[in-house]
Amino acid sequence: ELSESYTRLGFYYKKMENTNKAKKYYEKAIKEDPGYWNAYNNYAYFYLDEGEIKLAEAMFKENIQREPSEPSVYHSMGEFYQKLEEYEKAIEYFDSSIERDSTYALSYYTLGEIYEKMNNNLFFTYYRIAAELNNEDAKRWIKKNQEQINQHNEKTKKPSKKDYIEE
Repeated sequence: ELSESYTRLGFYYKKMENTNKAKKYYEKAIKEDPGYWNAYNNYAYFYLDEGEIKLAEAMFKENIQREPSEPSVYHSMGEFYQKLEEYEKAIEYFDSSIERDSTYALSYYTLGEIYEKMNNNLFFTYYRIAAELNNEDAKRWIKKNQEQINQHNEKTKKPSKKDYIEE
């Protein structure tokens, strides 16, 4: 589809740091297919990266209104707030993403990142779930931090009868 091609060109030019062409192609993508949520999403990230916070926020929110059942748009809004270090708001949007698709591994992984930054042990749980859903970043994190995970598991282990029985 033409809108998808324009979106990819916008993404390409953004990576090449040609902001004028990137903006031009994102606008073409939206004009070609106003219902193509991924064009809005990429354009919002473009504005975020350019420091146009209000424009980015407006586009992310508009995208949620356009596609309220799409988990990716909530995830993107969560990343927006994560980048601004507004973690509580970010968590709400990542949770909304997971509510729409309980297998959306990227949102679990990103929640793990946030909780780790907040020094909240929930990060172990979210990284584990993301890895179980085959998120490669989470799998690498778990492999790299296996000793820390084992220590956490040992601290949080619930005692069983055998822990109290003397031999």
